[in-house]
Amino acid sequence: MTKALTLVLFFISLSNYATNYRYVIYTDQDPPTKANEIVRMFQNTVPFNEFELEFEVRQMPTEDLDCSRTYPEVPRIIECDTGHIMTSTFTDGFDQAMVVSDIEGYGGAAGTIPVISSSSPSGTMLHEYMHVLGFCDEYHYLNQQEADLYCRPSNFRRYINATVIEPLEGGYSGDEHARSEHADDIPWYSHISSETPIATSELGTPAGDMSLRNELGLFESATCEHATEQFSLWKPGSRDNIMRDVSLSIGNYAPIVREALQSLLTNSAANAEPKDPEGGENNGSSSFIDSDCPTNNVTESLPLHNKETGLMKGVIDGLEVNPH
Repeated sequence: MTKALTLVLFFISLSNYATNYRYVIYTDQDPPTKANEIVRMFQNTVPFNEFELEFEVRQMPTEDLDCSRTYPEVPRIIECDTGHIMTSTFTDGFDQAMVVSDIEGYGGAAGTIPVISSSSPSGTMLHEYMHVLGFCDEYHYLNQQEADLYCRPSNFRRYINATVIEPLEGGYSGDEHARSEHADDIPWYSHISSETPIATSELGTPAGDMSLRNELGLFESATCEHATEQFSLWKPGSRDNIMRDVSLSIGNYAPIVREALQSLLTNSAANAEPKDPEGGENNGSSSFIDSDCPTNNVTESLPLHNKETGLMKGVIDGLEVNPH
């Protein structure tokens, strides 16, 4: 394998940030076509192109990436040697790694380090990185077995684009009543316009009101409709976006993503000297858990990538691709 190196920088400065945030995409594809496509995608995607970010593509031997499909029940999941990749990330002076594996077939997963196969659409990496930022999937789990694997209320509580709120039995006197009861339960509440109701007599922004189609509100989610355990799951928008289908855009979630990125850069600047990953937990092995939501605290919009501790957390992504 050649040692080809592709360096791509794009800077659109924001006065709030004095330092660059550095991404590296490790890949065993030669030449690194898919990794370069991913860099161009981030360059042209709002709000990522509003920040001072640096992307570099580096080739890594297949045996060092050590990617495989280790979950027969969900064959699209790709798991790599997270410990080795994390060590290389910090040693090479980067803040966040991504992986493009030349493994055969479609696939991807998200944890501390998002990974996709080289034959997957570039949008798959954006979808996986959104998981790292704290976003959950919004497509429907197709059957009870898959839904039961992911759909536990504790997995969805207080994440960036998902919340569990059981409506009051007696209903609501109106929007003001619902806001007084549930504002603190909605992670994206600050992005909901005062003109967009989160309830009428019943909880939820009216999904049938076309004038609210592009607004952020409190919309019922059908992600877990096939799960054995039923609970009331809500999401910010009614429009489909990349968390439902990798061929789509971020859409009207851009303000929420922007806030997550701002928090990411702020925390990066505060933790400018990362701990040696050799001292972190889970070193030397892949790290995934059976949840589509990353385990960060969204009230603080903190990323999974913790530069201060070097600890690794993960998430199995049950990604489904729209054949169109």
